[in-house]
Amino acid sequence: MRQHLLLIFTLLFLAYCPALLAAPPEAPLATADGATDIKPPLPENRYVISFLIFGQGDDLFSRFGHIAIVVEDQKKGHTRVYNYGTFSFNDKKLMFKYARGYLRYWLGIVSYENTIRTYKYWDRQIDKYILNLTPAEAQNIADMLRVNALPKNRYYFYRHYYDNCCTRLRDIIDRLTGGAFKAEKSAQFTPGHTFRYWTRDCLVNMPVMGFLIDYVLGREIDHPISRWEEYFLPARFEEDLPSITMPDGRKLIKEHLILNNRQGPEPREQTPTWELIVVISLILIIFFTIILPPVLGPKKGLKRLFSLGLAFWGLLCGLGGLILIIFLFTAHTDTHWNENIVVTPITHFLLIWSAVSLWRKKANSEKRFAILSNYLFIHSAVLLIIMLLKIGPFIQQNWGLIFTMLLSNMWLALVAIPRLKLTDKNIIGRLLCKKNGSKE
Repeated sequence: MRQHLLLIFTLLFLAYCPALLAAPPEAPLATADGATDIKPPLPENRYVISFLIFGQGDDLFSRFGHIAIVVEDQKKGHTRVYNYGTFSFNDKKLMFKYARGYLRYWLGIVSYENTIRTYKYWDRQIDKYILNLTPAEAQNIADMLRVNALPKNRYYFYRHYYDNCCTRLRDIIDRLTGGAFKAEKSAQFTPGHTFRYWTRDCLVNMPVMGFLIDYVLGREIDHPISRWEEYFLPARFEEDLPSITMPDGRKLIKEHLILNNRQGPEPREQTPTWELIVVISLILIIFFTIILPPVLGPKKGLKRLFSLGLAFWGLLCGLGGLILIIFLFTAHTDTHWNENIVVTPITHFLLIWSAVSLWRKKANSEKRFAILSNYLFIHSAVLLIIMLLKIGPFIQQNWGLIFTMLLSNMWLALVAIPRLKLTDKNIIGRLLCKKNGSKE
């Protein structure tokens, strides 16, 4: 019996011997206050990265949409929104800086809850795209944003088409794909797609602001652009997000969530009231001061009424030309090489010069209108030349404005001035006199 017990004890000792001989685990190092330096294991993916894409809003600044990037820190339990579209409305020199092309934006960090609440209040469409990233990729983006948001790094000079809230996030995705995303999309072109095309599309039913923005932009925005360049618009970027694949074949987007559906009509389906008032006012002024007096003929008071309309039209066109000249000396390359400088030239102030003499009933009024008529014919010839050059170097899409100016020139020179008997000493009048003299 003793032999059996000794055998069993020996076998148990041998079975547990490795465990008994193994080195005991090291005790955690303690700090002065008794706390240990052992850190809890990090989640498999500490950061969750998402895009927040906001649809169009009702005001001008929101007509192009917006996008921000969200970083959810699962370790610390907070979620932050990194917004590259931050600028100060309280800056007293805001419009002056924007006009010069030196409007400074920065990367702001805001609360996720407040962001969602604010855009819901503004009745904006909100879509959230959770990115399908590896822990290393998510960590890399979180670190990059943290460094980029430091005071010394956060500021940049905003350029609407080339460096904005969307192009910066587009570039982040391109870095994740090792440049493959840009290489693919830079080779894709859609006929007719230009920066001007998309600008007009975003500003549909904004007749005043849409025209003014279109007017000051030169031929720089009329070149064909690639799909890559179209990503200055969040809506275009959003269209392609689901189809983007990473180098290892996985889809970029893990999940798409709709956080808010717009309740009201789409912004592009309605026109701001103040813009309707401006358009109607312009139509009435032009009709009653420029069109109606020549139709009714040289009656008492109609000439003076016409002089008001002539001065108004000259101020409108001449001031436009002056503004375009000023834009040549700004950092806005988008406004350079603008054909509208010639289409609505500063020389149209000549109309005011003639209108003043008509209002005051000066003796040299007829001579001034002879000069004005000849100027209008010459300017019309210049417009025709520009139209011919459209098959060559002049690519700016401003046909509507050219036709408007050509029509107004012809109306003033061939209809209004002759019917109101302001002068017959112009190019056409001299040609007619020579023709009649040769017949006699």
